[in-house]
Amino acid sequence: MTVYSIGFMRHTSALTRFADEGRLRQIAEITGGQAFFPATMADLDAAYAKVLAEMRARYSLGYVSTNQRRDGTWRRVDIRVRTARSGG
Repeated sequence: MTVYSIGFMRHTSALTRFADEGRLRQIAEITGGQAFFPATMADLDAAYAKVLAEMRARYSLGYVSTNQRRDGTWRRVDIRVRTARSGG
């Protein structure tokens, strides 16, 4: 799971903000996400817009084996990409 953290800490002390930002950055980086620390409401809107744009640009890939044995062996997987233009 990818975590995007947004810390709006306008009214937080410098010491607390430093520690909290470090934690939020760490969580985001470990999961492949990103941390945002907006200073204004406009910056907050921009952070949400960036997260939304990144989420829309991602895709998911699923796999279900037709081999029902649970023997731990590797399976051959062929991946094919279909574009909307090719009509499937």
